[in-house]
Amino acid sequence: MGGDENTFVKWIAERLVYPEKAKNDKVMGRVILQFTVKKSGKVSDVKVVRGISPELDNEAVRVVSLSPDWEPGKMKGINVDVVYTFPVIFHLGDKKKSE
Repeated sequence: MGGDENTFVKWIAERLVYPEKAKNDKVMGRVILQFTVKKSGKVSDVKVVRGISPELDNEAVRVVSLSPDWEPGKMKGINVDVVYTFPVIFHLGDKKKSE
């Protein structure tokens, strides 16, 4: 994905759908995900490291799994797989967001 972390945060925020059950139960918080950007640039192996609820965890995984290709990591000029840990924040109020 081109851009920086702020670009990715915005991309996620535009695609998150707050699950109705979580909304009704007023569940908020941070889902910590881990995923791999393969040497091809594809996002894979998205998993929850620390979750909040099944609904919010699944939504965070769904959105990050839809990510467009990233620029792959490089080591000594060769594309390599890179593992990222990333928080997705769910907040009821003015706006849902990721940070």
